[in-house]
Amino acid sequence: MLGLCFIAILLLPFKPDITSKIFNFAGILSVLIFLSSPKVYLKNKIVIVAIPLFLIGITHLIWVELYKTSDTIYRNVYHGYFQMGKIALFGSFILLITHNALKNILISKLHLITATISQISILGYTVYQEFYLHIPRVELAFHNASNATGAAYAMIFLSLYAQFIFLSYCSRIKYYLYSLSILITFFCVVLTETRAGILLYPVISLCIFFLYFRQNKNLKLKFVLFPIIAALIICAIFSETIIQRMQSASNEIIAYIKNDSTSTSVGDRLSMIQTGFYASNGFLWQSAEERNSKIIELAKNDKRFAGAIEHMQAHLHNDLMEELSTKGWINGVLLILLFYFAIFAYGYKQAKNPFILGFTFVLIGLGLSDTLIISTQVSLSWILVLILMTSCFSSRLKLS
Repeated sequence: MLGLCFIAILLLPFKPDITSKIFNFAGILSVLIFLSSPKVYLKNKIVIVAIPLFLIGITHLIWVELYKTSDTIYRNVYHGYFQMGKIALFGSFILLITHNALKNILISKLHLITATISQISILGYTVYQEFYLHIPRVELAFHNASNATGAAYAMIFLSLYAQFIFLSYCSRIKYYLYSLSILITFFCVVLTETRAGILLYPVISLCIFFLYFRQNKNLKLKFVLFPIIAALIICAIFSETIIQRMQSASNEIIAYIKNDSTSTSVGDRLSMIQTGFYASNGFLWQSAEERNSKIIELAKNDKRFAGAIEHMQAHLHNDLMEELSTKGWINGVLLILLFYFAIFAYGYKQAKNPFILGFTFVLIGLGLSDTLIISTQVSLSWILVLILMTSCFSSRLKLS
């Protein structure tokens, strides 16, 4: 099962459609394996994460079954929920199976090889798109609604996995590999020009390393400085791009506050957050048609909400507001918050690992500016990383 996950995550930046097929196949196998001995797998500590993920998947699929019609004009909304429903459902079973899988030196080496290849391949593909194809914003193979933004989020999650594996390596070279991963990923994320990623990635990476340092207080100062220097190097090289993107975000916020009707990325997101809240049906479910008709009415009464209309045919760019607007407070918002808490609790109590905690904060942080629990390709990236990282904790085997 882990072998399929290794292959899937390596193909994700280049062939996300093939990754999806491999993941679905792994999911079907995991369901069959689980059914052969459910009591054994339900004893896994990872069950606290698997259960809310399973519930997210089931409720997504039920919602689609209840409300989707053959003549709907909001096919993309239902498609997103259906795809994520499958991913969450299969992911919950894969989590249980891989967490119970046999661990040995070979598996540990495969983790290291996979992490290394993923970082090298992402760097190579980014350089190819930026300097050979001259694509304005690097997007890897995410040629759909996600584009550059989805590529940036996938880069960040894959980097967390690589950093986690590198720091598990029993050699001092691990600190160089870790710092190099920060350097590579920050470089690639900046070239996607995704503001949320540019802001969040260095902060989360350094916070994770600080937590790691607290667990390893005998760490030499030079190794502590390496990741900080790596982040500063990228900030210095791309200072003009970073400043320009941050200034653009500031201007968009000011324009939104001044009630400017011009459509902007930040302004549209703020519109979607508000309309998602106002268009909800409280504790009850509602169809995409009902939700979107309410958003249209809101936009008629307040032109600041017009930006939400442009995006409501896909999603509302915020996990909590998207879930609230379709599935209500309990099956939507509360279930997502329960999933966040489950990952955090597992990372803090069971795994006792800063990378699981960091993963949780990245999932929450990026989920406030986009939908990570609806987008197929981005969802595959974080769920594969979660599976591979948690699979390492059923034994304390370290790489040598």
